[in-house]
Amino acid sequence: MSLIVHEPLGPGDPLLAKILSAQSAVDDERSVEQLITDHALPVIHSVVRRRCRSWNDASAVSDDVPGEVIVHLLRRLRTLRREDAEPINSFDGYVAAVTTRVIDDLLRKRFPRRAQLKNRVRYLLRHDPRFVWTSSEEETVCALAERLVSKRHALHSWEVETLAQQMIRILQIRSPRGLEDLVTAVGEATGIMDRASVTNDPKIESIPAPAENPLVRSEMIDTLRLLWLEIVVLQPNQRVALLLNLRDESGDSPLGVLSLLGIASVDELAPLVGMPREQFVDVLNRLPMQDTEIAALLHLTQQQVINLRKAARERLRRRLTRLQRPISES
Repeated sequence: MSLIVHEPLGPGDPLLAKILSAQSAVDDERSVEQLITDHALPVIHSVVRRRCRSWNDASAVSDDVPGEVIVHLLRRLRTLRREDAEPINSFDGYVAAVTTRVIDDLLRKRFPRRAQLKNRVRYLLRHDPRFVWTSSEEETVCALAERLVSKRHALHSWEVETLAQQMIRILQIRSPRGLEDLVTAVGEATGIMDRASVTNDPKIESIPAPAENPLVRSEMIDTLRLLWLEIVVLQPNQRVALLLNLRDESGDSPLGVLSLLGIASVDELAPLVGMPREQFVDVLNRLPMQDTEIAALLHLTQQQVINLRKAARERLRRRLTRLQRPISES
């Protein structure tokens, strides 16, 4: 793992004076050991606690962080005696920066879906006027703007706006909020998680997760993909009756979760409900549809729409039961 942490030129941190003035290898080793024990480790543990405090499985990352950071520190400290070496103006600040980079690298490798989600959340914080944020050496803090500019940001795609709405709902429960905590909460609300990673905020339970939606009956993303493949091959009218009326416990359409999970984009959804892309994008803002609207769209009666949706659900139930049956029962 290669880390580059830029440190501005300056006189150097007095904490490093003992290392620079050591007269022997024994004195040098003793000074480095004391510097690591008394100063570096407390900073490392502080950063780890702050960055991973919203994770119940933080130990999966935090156990490896101190060793990785110390290796990088030792390499850097060995260069201090060179004539062209750049001084470290703040040792604590340098340790915090290295620790942050190590955590980020480990998270990207072990939790790639979370890392991708974090990039999306960070993009919205920086480009959507409905959000405000401040950043310091300690952490990035996010909040809702005092006045929400509009219900929907005109420049966002439907997929990005779906994520923005989840962020708004979470920040309405508690704001301001640390970036890591926000990413964890959004991941749980949308199902974008590499594995179980539960926020310590009990209020997040009020936001329906995909496992509670009518479309998503399992916490496993593979099961959702399997379900979607079965929806795709439904009879066209059954598919339209099901998808356009689909709603979660909060009354919202869960179709946005499909794009966030990379299962189906707007371009893929539009033909499945028999609409041009432009018409479907307009309809998305009004989902879920009432049965009377769907009936008018399909030139059917309201009861026929209800019957189509019932038949679609029954077919999906039978297909999933058959596909998930253990091999020994086949």
